[in-house]
Amino acid sequence: ARWEPASGRWSRTVVLHEGVSGAEMNRQPSLAVADGLLHLVWSSGEQGQIAYSRAKVVEAASSGGWSTPVSLSGPGSSSAWPQIGVDAKGHLYVMYAVPLNEGRGVYLVRSDDGGGTWSKPVLVFDAAAAGWAMVDHPALLAAPDGTLHAAWVQGALPGTWPPQSIVCSRSEDAGETWSKPQEVASD
Repeated sequence: ARWEPASGRWSRTVVLHEGVSGAEMNRQPSLAVADGLLHLVWSSGEQGQIAYSRAKVVEAASSGGWSTPVSLSGPGSSSAWPQIGVDAKGHLYVMYAVPLNEGRGVYLVRSDDGGGTWSKPVLVFDAAAAGWAMVDHPALLAAPDGTLHAAWVQGALPGTWPPQSIVCSRSEDAGETWSKPQEVASD
């Protein structure tokens, strides 16, 4: 839906992607705007794949205006909490977490052509190697100078509370390398 200033109301809701036979859940959307395009990512399906679609701003009010969703996360990974950012050069970045199991960590994919093609997922933080039981809720900021800033949560196992810490890291080379994570808050 979009806000219609002339009427002072929201437009009719448009379905962008329907789950398969009611078994598929779409959640955790994140949206960015760049060069007249809306870029949308979300966690989709039973396996939690990260999905991406885009539309011209002027065509976003129609489901036919959106591109066919593509998967950005690696096969077999149960991914969550995608965050999308765009830098001043128009590069798109999507950061997401694989919260549990052997591949747990924080990952990043990048597009240099406005979302037409995407890099393979790159591991930003290896939670398994760090001895973390769970990693969750990444946040991403693409600064105007091209620096990427990221933060994520060191979680306890599902069903336990509170999270153990929040850490942050940064990249000055478009996500190729990252600073050592620094703890900014802890339990």
